[in-house]
Amino acid sequence: MPKVPYKSSEQPRDDEDYEIVSFEDFCDKSPGSKTDLLTLNDNINYRICYEGEKPVKFVDDDGGTSSRDLEQLETSLNGSKASFKERLSNFAPFGKASKTTRGSPFSGVIPKARAESDSPREHRYQRFSSRRNICQRVCDGLPCYGSGLILVIIVCALCAGAWWAVCGAVGGAWGEEHYRRLWERAHPDNVKKPPTPITYEKILPEFRYHDHNNLSTKNKLNATELSKKKPDLYKKAYTERPPEVMSDICAQIEDNMRFDCFPQDGANEKDCVQRGCCWLPAKTQGAPYCYYPPQYDTYRFANMTETKHGATAYYQRMRPSGYPADFEIARMDFKYLSDDVLQIKIYDAENKRFEPPYPEIPMVPGPISNLKYRVQIESATVGFKVIRNSDNVTLINTQDVGGLILSDKFLQLSAILPSSQIYGLGERQSRFKLDINWKTYAMFNYDTAPTENTNLYGTHPFYLNLEPSGNSHGMLLLNSYAMDVILQPAPAITYRTTGGVLNLFVFAGPAPAAVAAQYTALVGRPAMPPYWALGFHLCKYDYGSLNVTRDVWQKNRDAGIPFDVQWNDLDYMNNSNDFTYDKVKYAGLPEFVDELHKDGMHYVVLIDPGVSAGEAPGDYPPFDRGVELDIFIKNATKQPFIGKTWNKISTAYPDFTHPSATAYWVEMMTSLHKEVPFDGAWIDMNEPSNMLSGPLHGSCAPEDLPYKPHTSGADGLRSKTICMEAQHYAGSHRDWHNLYSLTEAVATDFALTEIRGKRPFIISRSTFVGSGRYAGHWSGDVFSEWHDMAMSIPEILSFSLFGIPMMGADICGFNGDTTVELCKRWMQLGAFYPFSRNHNSDRSIPQDPVSLGPEVVEASKQALRTRYRLLPYYYTLFWRAHVAGETVARPLFFETPDNPVTHDIDAQFLIGPYLMISPILEQGARTTRAYFPGAWYNLQDGTMLAHDQWNKLDENQTVAVRGGGVIPLQEPPAGAVSTARARSAPLQLLAAPAARRAAGQLYWDHGDTLRASRGRGEHGARALGAAAAARRAGRPESCGPAEPPAGAVSTARARSAPLQLLAAPAARRAAGQLYWDHGDTLRASRGRGEHGARALGAAAAARRAGRPESCGPAEPPAGAVSTARARSAPLQLLAAPAARRAAGQLYWDHGDTLRASRGRGEHGARALGAAAAARRAGRPESCGPAEPPAGAVSTARARSAPLQLLAAPAARRAAGQLYWDHGDTLRASRGRGEHGARALGAAAAARRAGRPESCGPAEPPAGAVSTARARSAPLQLLAAPAARRAAGQLYWDHGDTLRASRGRGEHGARALGAAAAARRAGRPESCGPAEPPAGAVSTARARSAPLQLLAAPAARRAAGQLYWDHGDTLRASRGRGEHGARALGAAAAARRAGRPESCGPAEPPAGAVSTARARSAPLQLLAAPAARRAAGQLYWDHGDTLSE
Repeated sequence: MPKVPYKSSEQPRDDEDYEIVSFEDFCDKSPGSKTDLLTLNDNINYRICYEGEKPVKFVDDDGGTSSRDLEQLETSLNGSKASFKERLSNFAPFGKASKTTRGSPFSGVIPKARAESDSPREHRYQRFSSRRNICQRVCDGLPCYGSGLILVIIVCALCAGAWWAVCGAVGGAWGEEHYRRLWERAHPDNVKKPPTPITYEKILPEFRYHDHNNLSTKNKLNATELSKKKPDLYKKAYTERPPEVMSDICAQIEDNMRFDCFPQDGANEKDCVQRGCCWLPAKTQGAPYCYYPPQYDTYRFANMTETKHGATAYYQRMRPSGYPADFEIARMDFKYLSDDVLQIKIYDAENKRFEPPYPEIPMVPGPISNLKYRVQIESATVGFKVIRNSDNVTLINTQDVGGLILSDKFLQLSAILPSSQIYGLGERQSRFKLDINWKTYAMFNYDTAPTENTNLYGTHPFYLNLEPSGNSHGMLLLNSYAMDVILQPAPAITYRTTGGVLNLFVFAGPAPAAVAAQYTALVGRPAMPPYWALGFHLCKYDYGSLNVTRDVWQKNRDAGIPFDVQWNDLDYMNNSNDFTYDKVKYAGLPEFVDELHKDGMHYVVLIDPGVSAGEAPGDYPPFDRGVELDIFIKNATKQPFIGKTWNKISTAYPDFTHPSATAYWVEMMTSLHKEVPFDGAWIDMNEPSNMLSGPLHGSCAPEDLPYKPHTSGADGLRSKTICMEAQHYAGSHRDWHNLYSLTEAVATDFALTEIRGKRPFIISRSTFVGSGRYAGHWSGDVFSEWHDMAMSIPEILSFSLFGIPMMGADICGFNGDTTVELCKRWMQLGAFYPFSRNHNSDRSIPQDPVSLGPEVVEASKQALRTRYRLLPYYYTLFWRAHVAGETVARPLFFETPDNPVTHDIDAQFLIGPYLMISPILEQGARTTRAYFPGAWYNLQDGTMLAHDQWNKLDENQTVAVRGGGVIPLQEPPAGAVSTARARSAPLQLLAAPAARRAAGQLYWDHGDTLRASRGRGEHGARALGAAAAARRAGRPESCGPAEPPAGAVSTARARSAPLQLLAAPAARRAAGQLYWDHGDTLRASRGRGEHGARALGAAAAARRAGRPESCGPAEPPAGAVSTARARSAPLQLLAAPAARRAAGQLYWDHGDTLRASRGRGEHGARALGAAAAARRAGRPESCGPAEPPAGAVSTARARSAPLQLLAAPAARRAAGQLYWDHGDTLRASRGRGEHGARALGAAAAARRAGRPESCGPAEPPAGAVSTARARSAPLQLLAAPAARRAAGQLYWDHGDTLRASRGRGEHGARALGAAAAARRAGRPESCGPAEPPAGAVSTARARSAPLQLLAAPAARRAAGQLYWDHGDTLRASRGRGEHGARALGAAAAARRAGRPESCGPAEPPAGAVSTARARSAPLQLLAAPAARRAAGQLYWDHGDTLSE
């Protein structure tokens, strides 16, 4: 990078009033410049005099001191051969003063202001006066002065030198006042003055690093160069402040700004001072006695480079940290991952260290268009600032805050935050808003019952900081080692971890919901749960037998408890061994699971990670197979590590980092699934837990940590788990402990997907960052106490921040006996958890609703029926979490972040934006007090509850709907309720008014396909969020079937009735859209929100007789009910208009295909909402053949007959197109002439004579009927002309391939419109109808028969296409798909059996014959295959129009 020419300052100054210059400017001094600089000697004398009263100490790495000659120091400054490393290590005359280096007198002076015209490369510091030096002036004056004057000058100089020497000998008093003024200017903050609170904004002036580019240009230092230095060159120099200076500095630091310098046990003044820290008793409880002074220089800036995607800075170690193995060279990488997310990685530049491979973080930054943040780095300080651009709020400030410690087993970073409103940092049991009064939050996955101030099952070092303005940001430390996070009332945060690197991710927000979405975009969006997983789950540890399990299941169903999933805990296993079941106590378990499935219910089993290691060889395949594959965690002797869990003798732990571990896990789970066809997996004990603190035999090695985190357990990190030195395939257990559950969840997710071919459902006790991508979570072994019930809400809200929305607590508690009152209130709360399960221990009384009596039964039924009514809303929220990172359960301030009242509330919570749960949480209470930001209505009766105020609620008012919200509902049927039965009920849309406008969303699919719809396919769903939704009479609208109002009817009255959407499924798939607005505004809604409106032409319900069409509610079929039967019933969507506007969407597909429609693949799905004919009784609907009308025939009359399309399948695939218009207009449709054809996909039924046309069914073949045989029959297409124009499309393929034709798969169909005319033997050919050959019939024989194309003309115009190939080649014709069609024009005659084939002529009609009559006869296309391939073309139009 070129250097900027030096521009000297010409401003005159007094001798004593020096201007300030940096050392880099000194080095940059132009050789020809005529300037006076403060000499290096002045700097050295100044430093000796006022930076300390004793010679400079140079402190080695080991803490010793060494003396060096000042001449050598000066030489190192001026010598050209001294390396940058040497200069940087030995002396920094013009660097900013820090705590251990004597800075220059200029380091603290504010740099000169920069004019707008100045170059960004212009030097920041002003030069000294431009007077020439003494030698130049003497030389210039020699010609003008006599020798006498010269002699006087020499004598004066000698006198001055003698005076200087004498003054120096007596202690330097001559320059004391002069240098004191310089020192005070350079260190204004260290000047003794009345104690005032120190703000770091004063101590650390903000410099943008790009103003110091000359540093990074000249200092070409990197880790490679430093690694070549000899060990003795790593000795770092730092200074010790005089005691009186330290005393003044330390006294000014307020208690809340103290950062602990001695966090280990046994802090004392001697050791504290030896570290260069302050020691002063604190007035505030919790504040440390030993704390860092400002500018504590463990590291010093060395070099920096910048790119458009970030920057890299190097720092050199200055003073020893007090912890072994400091990083000699620290590297900070700043990477702009997106406009909203910044990565800051601080690590050892010379040695590779462990970093978590999960979750998978993007390595390549995304596109950067409008950064919401900026980073400030100052070369004279250690650390950085992150500032939000929109409001200039400093989000993270680490510049000389606390002490940056980087060593092998202890890393520490402190930062000042903009607000004390901090949330997250789990897993823990506490209030949602974190206590910042000197609280330490330990993080290390640990098996213990939840209690306050205890590290629990998961590790999530992520926080959200809510600012007073309502803006927020978040930060994640991605580190898998045991750690402490300390909050103090500055407000500030300190991370202390025992290994790895400091890998920080800052999320700029600014909305709280945006922070959560940015976080999951980085670590992985939450998994989409199957629909049935949103139902109610029931479990108990140790039912004891299958008979008890069945009895509990049956009694709760008979009592009408909505119920979807039965679980079994450990007791179903044989000897508590994974992948087995007890064939005595649980005999008949496979048959019971089959019974559950027949009733539309599901079954989940527990699977612990540890497998029994105490069985005889050959008796227990899971252990034998694991030894064979060598997939167990190893001890120090390379043998499987043996601990003890629930297995009778001993336990071995699979190592999920081993390349063969996933295959092993799939094999074991498959073996269990073949016996017991479970639907989901409950992975427990995966911290991993151990009933011993170490191995069954022997002991763990000493942990040897210089800092011990405040984790639970008396035995250190090994408490109730595996030794830290145990070996995984990919590293030590110390590296992988917190990641163990995540690796198991990844393997389990893969196994369930492989085994079931459907959406996996996993609940995991232990979690880590990114676990939500694979599993949900429950809060563990909570107690049956009122406090634990109340604390379940903050934990659910925290896990929403962590990207794990499928979260709940054991309803009624796990440990201890519940009571009727407690369980009733907990069921009323837990019914609305995202994951709703009642579960307790083997030592507790049964607590399923029926076991606790009628009061709990009635409360549970009411709460759970409300939940099941809301399941379409819950499912939509989970889909939004899956595709957009939104939260399901969320705190109130997520919707109203600028309302300070909501910031502390965690006894209420939201489900999505429009549903609030305000439970009764106190024993003996009959009411609760709740706050309502905005307008809220009671879900049960629609009454207004409150508007921006607190209100007292009874137990029938705890579920509220927000004004302005639209919530999709499904009323559960009477009797036993499950999601399978509830899904067959009509969908309803409930709208609550707010300024006569409301909005909502609905997502709907099969419920357990592997993938929910993604990509571009959700345009309609996205548009739904912008749809205004209906309201009636200014209050929430309820719905039965849409009927015109009684009495006088008008559109004004009819529009107030609820809207319904009727969908008749075809191939178990349907789709449609609805647009609704005021009805007579000047402009319809425009922009991107009208995707749904544009598709409205394909709406499932057509108008009849000029008015909207409605229908009665969809009822499940009579008799036995299953989802297969219920899906054949019409779907309805009820919308209640608000401001005469409503919108909605519906997604519907086959229901169990491996993949839902994706990308551009939804073209068919979109058209499906307007499908021309629905399936009846599970088969396609068709109609009889098109015949010319009776009596006199003309093209005019014949065109009015229905059109039919006959397709003879080849390789079970066929395609074609039809073009139809008026028939004699001057111009045929041009441009992208398929517009009509595309519209055909949306045509529900063709009109004939101004009304819909119907026809008889297509008959299946005689004899035994199957789809295979029926598919071989000719296909027909019935079109009823409207305004003498109709259009349509047909898609036909093999029928059961994994993938339907994608992309622009209609290439062949489009080419048909360009077919000119088919020729055979130089003339048009026709023939009789194609019949299958006599005798035994197969597709091979039938394909040899001539093909026919039947066209019934309308307006004397018809068009079509045919694709034909070998039938079983690996690839169909590709490219633009028209290869066959193009070849068709060149085919002179088709061959059959190697020779041209002929056929009889097309017969003219009986009686008088004319072209007009003959044209009305059906057209036929005869194809004689050669090599089983043929091609041809046909052109047909009015016959006498002016233009072709």
